[in-house]
Amino acid sequence: MVEIRVGDHVVLRTWATSVEQIATLHIAAIRRFRQGGGFPATFVGYDDDVNRDPAGHRTVWFHPSMPVVFDYGTDYEPVEIDEARVARALEQMDSTELGVIVANASVPTAFG
Repeated sequence: MVEIRVGDHVVLRTWATSVEQIATLHIAAIRRFRQGGGFPATFVGYDDDVNRDPAGHRTVWFHPSMPVVFDYGTDYEPVEIDEARVARALEQMDSTELGVIVANASVPTAFG
């Protein structure tokens, strides 16, 4: 299970097999935060809770002043980061109100 938390609030909890998208968002977020900027991210087709109820989509604003945690647990090995995907994610942060689109493996993704 992969979880993204802002403070104590769970933004995303998923059992998706494609952890590369979450890791790409993770790296892009770090790079944006180092510049002092925030960004929106939209999650499409992920499970909403431990019962795996579908969430549809949700957009979340991330900012460097917020304590953001990307928790990969013990289920996943480290993934290789594709710099081209990170660059596309960084571009999306500024190009639309939805920001970075992160989609479950069954839904097409904008930066995949």
